[in-house]
Amino acid sequence: MLIEIPNTTLSYDLGEKKQVYAKAGILEYWVVDVENRQIYVFQHPQADNYESEVIFRQGKINPLAFPDISVSVSSFFAEN
Repeated sequence: MLIEIPNTTLSYDLGEKKQVYAKAGILEYWVVDVENRQIYVFQHPQADNYESEVIFRQGKINPLAFPDISVSVSSFFAEN
């Protein structure tokens, strides 16, 4: 499992880097889009892409590697 929190490389992380991680067999890849307060979750690599791609804006995410753990989306973003 990998989690990226890009500051200026969002398109790279959602494109080329995602393909590299899928090819490497990384089972789960999260990209935290801080500006838009959302998390892209990619799971189940197939060739150079992922079978599952979900964008979370709220709620909780259960990582594949730790299914008994719930991670709150809001915990990634500072409250004003």
